Amino acid sequence: AQLQCQCKDEDVQALQEEHKRHKSKFMPIPNVLVPMESIIMAAQAVLCKLKNHQFIEMWYWTNDGLDVADHLKVNNVDDCLLSLITTAEGLPMFVPSASTHNKLDPIPDKDLTFEQFGQASIQMVATM
Repeated sequence: AQLQCQCKDEDVQALQEEHKRHKSKFMPIPNVLVPMESIIMAAQAVLCKLKNHQFIEMWYWTNDGLDVADHLKVNNVDDCLLSLITTAEGLPMFVPSASTHNKLDPIPDKDLTFEQFGQASIQMVATM
């Protein structure tokens, strides 16, 4: 009887250690519905610049910037297409074509209204 009790205690302790080591493996899955509305994303060229840690105007994440990107279908440029550019060192480099397309004329950050700045900051943080 003591041996069985000791084995159960060891099993419980091993299971607790397993839970500590692999927390994500044992996380409960929330029972939520699948979202039905489409996700609004910034232009693909902007996302490529963000990925490359380049400066991006916040206008791209305002409601106006997201609407313009959606209407111009800039975000449908194929990621598989590559463009050949020359770097500052004079070396050729292949980059996604989406990063070389810049059809949008953004409003400079200093000219954004407080409301636009609030919209953009929320959308930009969500994108990051």
